[in-house]
Amino acid sequence: MENAKPDEGGSIAAPRNETAWITRRRQAYVVSGVMLMSFLAAAALIIGIQSSGGIEGQARPSASNPSAPLAANGSVPTAGTEAALRSLVAGLAKGTPDYDKLSPQFAEIVRRDLPMTHGMFNSLGELKSITFRGRGAMGDDTYDLVFSNGEVVMSAVLDSDGRMAGGILQPPGRMPGH
Repeated sequence: MENAKPDEGGSIAAPRNETAWITRRRQAYVVSGVMLMSFLAAAALIIGIQSSGGIEGQARPSASNPSAPLAANGSVPTAGTEAALRSLVAGLAKGTPDYDKLSPQFAEIVRRDLPMTHGMFNSLGELKSITFRGRGAMGDDTYDLVFSNGEVVMSAVLDSDGRMAGGILQPPGRMPGH
């Protein structure tokens, strides 16, 4: 250890293990990339469903929150999207989403992301309110969800069978428009 220098106490410090440090750093980038790709996959699924004509349903105002502000374009939520979001959120918080209420493609995304989303929704606590924000650019219904320990923005789109076929989650701390 001819290049090692003694520290203030007179002992010689061992060189830092660069390989272990680089490996940990690379793992952090991989985890961040996987989370980003999950959100992008959900967006791509919504775009694909919309362009294939898979989004159908009658629009009506939300029955549970009649005073919810409507979007500037006067849109109202698609029937069933609020109930679908409530069901998904409850299932994610418990760690047991009802996959039968999801399209097969979206169920696979939810299943893959469950280790991340379960912890997040479990830590948010009880769902206190859900408010329709408006229709997204991809035809999805966007909602503000307020929990006892935070807020998120989520969107939902249903397939022709009324199953949730896609959605986008804006994680806590990223509240656009507020």
